[in-house]
Amino acid sequence: RTALAFVAAPLRDVVGDLLEVVVHHGDRNVRRALPVGQGNVRIAPASVVLSEARAARLQPHHRPVVGREASFGLHGQAAPRVTCLRLGALGMADVVVTRARAATSPTLDAAQLAEEDEEANQVCNESLLAPPPGARLRHAFAFVLPCVNALSQSRAARVLCSAARAGVRSARRGAECFVSNQTFLSPSFATHAQTNVCRQNGTQMERNGRGAPRGRRCRAAAADTSQGPRRAKAASGRMQRTRTCTLERDALRVSPVKQHGLGSASESAVALLDGVCTQRLRAQVVESEDPDHEGRKVEATMLSASSPPSHACELPLGKLAGSKTKFMALSRVKLWWLAPFVGESKVDDVPIETQFLLAEGPSGLYAAFLPIARANFRASLLGREGSMHVRVDTGNAKQSLSSDWSSVLCIAVAEDPYLAVRAAVACAGDACKAPGFQTRARKPEPRCVDLFGWCTWDAFYHDVSPSGIHSGLESFKSGGVLPKWLIIDDGWQTVQQTNTIPLPSVPSEHFLYRLASVKANCKFSDSGSSDGNASSRSCFVEDWNDGFEAFIGGVKESFGIESVFCWHSICGYWGGVSDTSASTEKYHSKVTKWDLAESIVHAQPSLSIDPLSQNGVGVIPPDQISLFYDDLHAYLAACGVSGVKVDVQSCVGPLGPSFGISSTEMTRAYHRALEASIEKYFDSNCISCMCHSSENLMSLHRTPICRVSDDFYPEEDASHGAHVMSVAYNSVFLGELAIPDYDMFWSSHEHGALHAACRVVGGCPIYVSDIPGKHNFQLLRSLILSDGFILRAKLPGRPTRDCLFKNVIGDGETVLKIWNWNEMGGLLGCFNVQGAEWSRSKEKFVERSGSAQKELTYSVSPRDAELFDGSKFAMYSYRKKQVWVVAEESMKFSLEWMDFDIYWIMPLFECSCISLAPLGLDDMMNGAGAVTSVTTNATTESDGKTTVTAVVQILPSLHERWFSLYCNASPTQCYTTCEGTFPRQMPASHERDGNLCKVLLAPEADRVVLHWRSLTD
Repeated sequence: RTALAFVAAPLRDVVGDLLEVVVHHGDRNVRRALPVGQGNVRIAPASVVLSEARAARLQPHHRPVVGREASFGLHGQAAPRVTCLRLGALGMADVVVTRARAATSPTLDAAQLAEEDEEANQVCNESLLAPPPGARLRHAFAFVLPCVNALSQSRAARVLCSAARAGVRSARRGAECFVSNQTFLSPSFATHAQTNVCRQNGTQMERNGRGAPRGRRCRAAAADTSQGPRRAKAASGRMQRTRTCTLERDALRVSPVKQHGLGSASESAVALLDGVCTQRLRAQVVESEDPDHEGRKVEATMLSASSPPSHACELPLGKLAGSKTKFMALSRVKLWWLAPFVGESKVDDVPIETQFLLAEGPSGLYAAFLPIARANFRASLLGREGSMHVRVDTGNAKQSLSSDWSSVLCIAVAEDPYLAVRAAVACAGDACKAPGFQTRARKPEPRCVDLFGWCTWDAFYHDVSPSGIHSGLESFKSGGVLPKWLIIDDGWQTVQQTNTIPLPSVPSEHFLYRLASVKANCKFSDSGSSDGNASSRSCFVEDWNDGFEAFIGGVKESFGIESVFCWHSICGYWGGVSDTSASTEKYHSKVTKWDLAESIVHAQPSLSIDPLSQNGVGVIPPDQISLFYDDLHAYLAACGVSGVKVDVQSCVGPLGPSFGISSTEMTRAYHRALEASIEKYFDSNCISCMCHSSENLMSLHRTPICRVSDDFYPEEDASHGAHVMSVAYNSVFLGELAIPDYDMFWSSHEHGALHAACRVVGGCPIYVSDIPGKHNFQLLRSLILSDGFILRAKLPGRPTRDCLFKNVIGDGETVLKIWNWNEMGGLLGCFNVQGAEWSRSKEKFVERSGSAQKELTYSVSPRDAELFDGSKFAMYSYRKKQVWVVAEESMKFSLEWMDFDIYWIMPLFECSCISLAPLGLDDMMNGAGAVTSVTTNATTESDGKTTVTAVVQILPSLHERWFSLYCNASPTQCYTTCEGTFPRQMPASHERDGNLCKVLLAPEADRVVLHWRSLTD
């Protein structure tokens, strides 16, 4: 009773030459090798695909996850791909096709596609697949080919039809795997988790690798799947209900959003705000697709407003209902950056320029408030005179708001704080039309985020040069650690100094320069004559031999660099584009000064004396900016650059009034042109930086990566704890928009391990800015696999529920805890970062009293990682090298000031009398990220003795490494296997200390097999 998939020789006509075909057979470890090209198949779990690809030196673009595609590419060669054909709607398996080159299928017109669609449906309905009555093939199948965008779902129908004609037999839809009564499946887990199967005594039990949420706040619904997908869909559909919101008697009442199939919220609306200006505000319910769960809806309340014509207005929202309501606000402390602020009840404390607020009421509900930037206005929150206000501003004193405008504030309420945020962001994205922003889950993940990187900024600052980059890469190479991703930061461009002198009290010399050419400066010339003068900031020469392409090609070839990014400002350079250079005159740049909104000047008073305020910016008109981006990115792409880091983004909005438009309209015009160019030349590979104004954030339609905090400041001792807090709390909101970027760090820094640990649990890219010769290689090896990849967690790291509304840098008692998930199990980072903070009045990092810098006690539990199953887990401390078996109970530990620990929380598998939990690679901070699946099997012999076999699938490493497991008995036999290009079985030595078992992995091992023989209950 197994759902099988097919492949036939005619498939070759569509996807090109086939190397092999692998079918994800999810409910057992069955392998069958058959000749390819004769309509045969090879059956294997998806994890085997990854192992074989790594063994063949194929690099993963996306790790195989249920319901997502995976692709691989070879270094420096034509990139073969692993492509998933998703057949999930009919209960089919995932078909993974490895092909040697891009598809060369003939172009089909609409009539042909429609004809083949109809024919394939006929074949399907007759006998082969027996789909649900009335189902259409185009809705049942999704054909995902990342490198052949033109291949449509109708083309997938052609594949099915061709296979049927060839006489290849396709299995009927298999019965659904039934779920144990004690197993609760959560949709939020189903998206991210690798499904694992525990088979005991011939009984199949589908079990989620992380466990599944259960309990008062997140109770799963057991849908009857015995009659197939249609019955399950109908059952889950009955769980939906209509939310309501009312705005009456100066109060806003909202029904909590109920996650599809989950939740136990009250049906009645709850009081959210008291004292609302009901005469000028209107409320309505809006809905959107849940970004994390395809086909499911989330809902929010959208407030619209009316006001007399003006360029800005403030409307009172009243106070948060309840006497002990806690809140966490993300507000701008600089033009460029957000920072968190936590408070309780007193809404006057809500800072000006708050762009996101999360509140917890006494009823246990959470409310996410998200002000909108759209059309010609942007909104923000602030507290004043005992009420929270929404401020709406055009950013242009000469441009008035209309008397009536819609969608200024989005509010979502839920029992789960992370669901409330997700709902608010998704619904706000739909409100920001033409085009609005997209959520992170709807954007493809660039390959670079899984590569270890090196950025040149804190290594050289503006003095970057070819010789410096070469010496840095050689320095990494000497320690056996090589970056695969190189970011060439500021210092490579051709710039000119302006004649205006800034105020001497502001050390911002780079603001004096403007871009004079899209080409690299003469430090990167063929002759290299200027390389010794690396400190020459402008290095401006009208005519010279450009050697940038040769330089980039050289570092790729010599050091195995796979991806190179280059830095540039959204305006070209810090001071914009030169209006005097012959190379840039076609862009019609004009020097323009900021027109700053009153609210941002109040948040950052020093902006009034900022060099850009004094000197102005060389601004290209919005109708000309696409030409500039096209020239710049075409040049970089021709030189071998594969992506860009676009900085200084929040400077664009205040330049809008000079062109007669609002700050939001100016920003939106720049971002449209920017993202169109980056998509054209770099497949949308971009890092957005210094972009925390709402008009920028709500213009991120395609950009996949976003910096989530101010910089890493290696020389400012008071900044490091505040940095760790900021990246975690800002990710609550920004992590829904893009993959969070925590910035670079020094591995040799005093707090380098602390920064590394928070990036490990942050689910973010990991790249350093080490000065050549100054590395902590032991720390780097704990972050990087031998092939240059990192073990990146699956979600944005966010504070745990018990930390969301605590001042973890200033209350002197709370340890910051950040949670995440891996393919299997949870990940929890704990950090004592008390003692220093950003002073909004002094505009700098300041240390608190010495009493805050002390040892703190904290507790950890599977619940901290959003694991509410109630099942047992093995919890492993990376720093203590100890393991404990826990369910929902908490364990207490302590941390010294500026110290950390990381916990791997893995599901406990019980088979016969054996309890087992795979933990991970012992020497890596996120070693649990290497575990992809576990299968256990128990067989009983005629003499009554039982043999238990456990197979742990892992990501292979090129070197020997220790792998840790929890087990309650020593295995009688242990070995590792490599199922790649040259399949082999290798004996493995193992040692056991208490319940902690360690296995020495052979190079390229992708599976650990353990046997317990002759067991008796």
